[in-house]
Amino acid sequence: MRRYMNWALVLSLVLIAGGANRPEGSERRAAAGATSSVEDLMALLPALDMVAVIDMPRAMRELLPRLKTIDIGGISKLAKEIEEFTRMAGIDATKINAAVAGVKIEGLSAKGGALVMEGIDIDPKRVETAVTAEHWEFQKIDQPGSFLYRVARIKQSEAGSQSGEQKSEEVYFALLGPQRAVAGDLATVKDVARAQAARSAETNVTQRAALKETRSSGLIRFALCLPEGLRQMLDSQGELFQQLAAVKVILGTLDMSGDQSAQLDARLRTSSKEEAAQLATGLKSLVTLGKSFLGGDQNAKTQIIGQLLDQVQIAPQAGDVSLTLPMSKALLDQWAKKN
Repeated sequence: MRRYMNWALVLSLVLIAGGANRPEGSERRAAAGATSSVEDLMALLPALDMVAVIDMPRAMRELLPRLKTIDIGGISKLAKEIEEFTRMAGIDATKINAAVAGVKIEGLSAKGGALVMEGIDIDPKRVETAVTAEHWEFQKIDQPGSFLYRVARIKQSEAGSQSGEQKSEEVYFALLGPQRAVAGDLATVKDVARAQAARSAETNVTQRAALKETRSSGLIRFALCLPEGLRQMLDSQGELFQQLAAVKVILGTLDMSGDQSAQLDARLRTSSKEEAAQLATGLKSLVTLGKSFLGGDQNAKTQIIGQLLDQVQIAPQAGDVSLTLPMSKALLDQWAKKN
């Protein structure tokens, strides 16, 4: 189950893959109701550590082409498979007008989460036809008031394994009514489906408030509350990491420009100006240490990472620490060529 979030990504990107042919002007029409839709979708998420808002049309137009150039973790192969799957499944994703994601974190790993979308119609029969053509499993699961669907790819154990066991990479999805769907791990999808049927108490209050402070035009907007397990791990790693453990929330945006450059803007919120100043100094020292450590390595990828560290901008802003990482098209192209 370690890789099921990859399959959540597969399904979510599959559902946006028609966005490149979105009729001109449709994004402006969709934007009129986007804010209220996003709020409605966020209200369906259970308590999670990270909540994000994704501009799906832009993700297809600007992000997916870049993913095709990244070989890390098989991302480029995944992006190509997405296009083929979309064609087979006949999924029309040009009408997505709102999407939010939530992730549960344990340690440094994502251990659960879901993507909730509005503006799409999914025909489970066509999805079943597409996945079974690829020899994946498709299962319909009854639950009170609705149906869940499981999509899984069964893989044999790695070469040399004596067990001969099969491993399942799976994602679940559910239809939440007209033009709404959720995809993710079983527990989170069930929670969202229950919330759709009967609105529960408001969750993720801190993250939702922080998202309102992020730039609304961002490709991906995010807000993260550090889970307790991660705080404890950081707290045991020395003074600088103790400062990170005290951060209340991390918020920001990931955006791309028309020239295919990208920029990460984040803010780390502390309890006071004094804490922010100390954290900013510590983070700058950490970046300097990283550049020094990488400086003697002639590996091409390592040099690119060093160039990225050169671009990091850190500054205290009242009780926050701002962190900006601009990534030029030239630098991203260099990275793509080395993968």
